[in-house]
Order: sequence, then structure tokens, then C-alpha cells
Amino acid sequence: MSLGVLAMTPAEAFNHPRHRESEDCVFRAERLARAGDTDGARRLYRTAAEAELEVAQMQTAAQPRGVLAVSAATCFLRARCWADAMRVSHTFLAQPEALIPDAAAALESVLDDAQRLRDLHDALGPDALVAPLEIKLDGGRVRRGVCPSSLVQVREEIAEALVYRVADLKAQRAFRKAGRSVTAKELEIYRLPARAASYGIRLFLATPPQSTIPGVAVSPSEIVRALLELAAVAATDGLEGVSAVVGERQYTNAIVRAFRDLAPDGTAVGTVSFGAPWSPVVQRPVRFTATQRTELNLALHAAPPDDRFDLEGTLKAVSLRRSRYIVVDGDDGGSHRLRIRGGALDDTIGPKLNRVVRVSGKRIQEKDGTVSFWADDVVLVEDGEVATP
Repeated sequence: MSLGVLAMTPAEAFNHPRHRESEDCVFRAERLARAGDTDGARRLYRTAAEAELEVAQMQTAAQPRGVLAVSAATCFLRARCWADAMRVSHTFLAQPEALIPDAAAALESVLDDAQRLRDLHDALGPDALVAPLEIKLDGGRVRRGVCPSSLVQVREEIAEALVYRVADLKAQRAFRKAGRSVTAKELEIYRLPARAASYGIRLFLATPPQSTIPGVAVSPSEIVRALLELAAVAATDGLEGVSAVVGERQYTNAIVRAFRDLAPDGTAVGTVSFGAPWSPVVQRPVRFTATQRTELNLALHAAPPDDRFDLEGTLKAVSLRRSRYIVVDGDDGGSHRLRIRGGALDDTIGPKLNRVVRVSGKRIQEKDGTVSFWADDVVLVEDGEVATP
């Protein structure tokens, strides 16, 4: 590959007919991808990448460049041309002084994704269906590529449970109150190392070729798109917005509770963003702050009547069998056994074991006159978060 064959300024590059051709191909490819025509979209992305690369090669190294190179590499990635995506990334990264700010980081990300996807498709087959999902943590105790494991582990497990819950919803399955999702038989979730920028929980959703979730054809890309659409609704319109989209109350509460637990507390973690890098079906990431976490939490806990209670302590035991309950060693010195309903907390309760939590619930007087304590919600107190007095 030869760089700087012709001297072309950035303005001339963006007005070049081949760049406009590339933009048109990307636009048409995105429409085909959304319509499910994967092969047609891949062909157009390759055409777009070749046109964009041609213009990128014309830019002189004396001028700041990188946008077109990143675009070309990303289009090759979307076209599943792993070697070409890596070749473009390596070539332009070889002259970092000529790249505009952030271009090097973007090319490094494309390079990493191309290598990972190449290996994944080698394992699953070239026609496997794969879609990326990335959850970026930033601020608080999170540093560049470094994050306390306690903050990551909980969110990884909750994110995977949320993926299966959204997949069940998309497949129009009845709400699962217990047990493993049927979707898990067809959909595999792969974890990747975190990116250097902030700290990214990186997941690839994958199914074998021609495989669909039982009952309804749902691809990994459709699951990711649905999850991010629900994230956007939860971040802007809260529980009521999610309810309007989902309809079913149990699904709504489970999904909102998962987003609440994934959102940052503002102290241990500053922001949490959901996105799908290089995906043609998702346009921009969804960002959560501590404000969204508070608002979702308040929506899940309507103004408590007299029979409600709140408890803070360490979650010491969880039983999701026929006798469903949790045990919390409270800050008051007592050990409290609280009953839980099927499916209500299953997606998010496991990672909170042996951690400090806040429990809200209600007292119910049974027919025999005894009083039972039911936990409606269990919220993790993040490392570094100030506990409730």
C-alpha cells in the first residue's frame, strides 16, 4: 500500500467523488443490514471500503489525516474482510505523527476487533452470526484499562442475564420465572479483554450459521439492537417508557432492574455507556449517569405505604429453589430471612452474594395471622459508595 501518492488536503478528500461514492454505499449497506440482507450489506461495505481507502491514500502525510482511514478500516471490518481491516490499520498506524487526535485509538480498536473476529469465525465457521456489545465504565475508581474486579464482575454477570432476557422477549417467549433461558442453547456469549480507553466490558453474541432462537428467527444483531433501544428508552423515559415499549410487567421490571444495576453510582463509577462498535444496525452509544440510576431506582420503588420496609446489610444466602428466599445480615445486628418471588430477582441477585446491599420489600399478613417479609428489590452498595445512615 502506498501512502501520499497524490497531495490532497482534507477538504479536497471529503469532496472527492470516490468519497461520496463510499458514503452512498454505506448508506445502502446499512439499509440492507437492517432488512436482514447480510450478504448484500457485506458486498456494499467492501465497495465502500475500497473507495474510501483510495481517497485516504491520496492524502499527503504533511496534512492531518485519519478519518478516511478509520472509515475504510471499519467498512472492511463490517464486510468481514479481516485481513484488509488489519492491513489498513497497520499501514496508517505506522505513521502516527500524521494522524489526527483519536484516529490512532480508533484504528487500534478496529485492529483488535478484526483479530478477535477472525479467530472467532475460525472457531465457529465463516458464516456464523456475530454481533458486538460493549459496556464502557468510566470515572470514579475506573482508570485507563484498569477497574476494580468487584465493579466489573457484577456488571458482566448482570449484562449476560440481560442479554438472555431481551432475547427471550424478542423471541416472544413467556416470562421465565426460573431456570436457564432456552435462548442459551442457541446463543453463545464470548467475553473479550477490556479496551485500553476507560474500561470496556466487551461481549460478542454469536450463533452458528443458519441457527435461530427457537420459535422466532432472532439474530444476535437484532438482540443487540433491541437491548440498546431499550437502554435508550430507560435512560430517557425511565420505567414508564420501557413499560410502553415492552408491555408485560414482569419483563419491564426485570429489564429496568438490570439497567439500574448496570448504571453507575457516581462514586465508584462515573458513567456507564452501552454501544455496539462498528455495528451497522446501531448508530450511537447510550450513556447512563448516577441520575438515571437514582431515577430508575425511585421508579421501581413507588412511594412506600405503611407495610413496606427497607433493610441494609450483607447478602449472605440466596435460594432460588422451590423455597425461594434470601438471608441478609443487617447492620442492626440481626439475620433476616426474606422471601422472594419467582423471576423477580433471578437475573441480578447472584453477583450480589456476600456484598453490602439495600433491600426493600413489604410485610404481608398471611391467612393464619403470621407476618411474612417479602423482598421486592436488592440493590448493590458499590465499593466506595456511602452507605445509608
